[in-house]
Amino acid sequence: MSKNFGITPLTRVFNDSSAGLRRKIISIYVLLIAFNILAWTFAFLGFSVQYPALLGTALLAYTFGLRHSVDADHISAIDNVTRKLMQENKRPVAVGFFFSLGHSTIVVALSIAIAIAAAYIQSAIPGFKSAGGLIGTSVSALFLYLIAIINILVLWEVFQAFQKVKRGEEYNDQTLNEFLNQRGLLGRFFRPLLKMVDKSWKMYFVGLLFGLGFDTATEVGLLGISAVEAGKGLPIPFILIFP
Repeated sequence: MSKNFGITPLTRVFNDSSAGLRRKIISIYVLLIAFNILAWTFAFLGFSVQYPALLGTALLAYTFGLRHSVDADHISAIDNVTRKLMQENKRPVAVGFFFSLGHSTIVVALSIAIAIAAAYIQSAIPGFKSAGGLIGTSVSALFLYLIAIINILVLWEVFQAFQKVKRGEEYNDQTLNEFLNQRGLLGRFFRPLLKMVDKSWKMYFVGLLFGLGFDTATEVGLLGISAVEAGKGLPIPFILIFP
C-alpha cells in the first residue's frame, strides 16, 4: 500500500513500472486527441471571424508537425530508449510523449520570441519590412533547397537499402537501427545521452536538446510563419496556435 501512496491515476499512466499497459496507451491517446480537438476549436473560433485566411496557414503548420514527427533523428531516439527500457522490464509507453513535449516547449518559446522581435523591429525600423522580407525569403528558399538536396540523398540511400533486400542480402533489425542512427547530426551527437535515460519522463530533456538543435526545415518554416504573422499585427495568443 505504501508503495502506491501518492500515485494518482494520471501519474500512473506515465509510470514505467505500473501495470495496465492497454489502459495506459488508451489514456495517452485520449489525452492527445482531446488536446488536438481543443487546439483546432480554439483555431476555428479565433480565426474564422477575424482572420479566416489563417485557417489554411494553421493547417499548414499542423502538417509541418505531422511530417516532423517522423523525422529519422526523432524516431531513432525514441525507438532506442523504448527498447532500452523494455529490456529493463519496464513499460515505457510515454517515451515519445515526453520527447515531443520537450521539443514543443522549445518551438513554442522560440515562436513567441521571434514574434515579439518581429513586431518590435517592424515598428522601430520602418525600412526593415521591405528589406527584411526580401532577405528572409531568399535565405528561406536557399535553406529549403539545401534540405531538398539532403532529402534526395537520403532517398537514394533508402532505395539502395531496398535493392539489397530485393537481392536477398542480409538486412536485419540491427542493420536497420544502425541505418537510422546515421540519419542527421543530432541523432549521432546525442546518442550517448540516450543511454542515460532510465525513465520515460527524462526524455523531456532530450526533446529540449533536440529542439535547440534547430536543424529541420519544419522548425524554420513554423518560426517563419510566426514572424510573418507577427509583422502583420497578429496578436501573440493567436500566433501560439501555430506551434
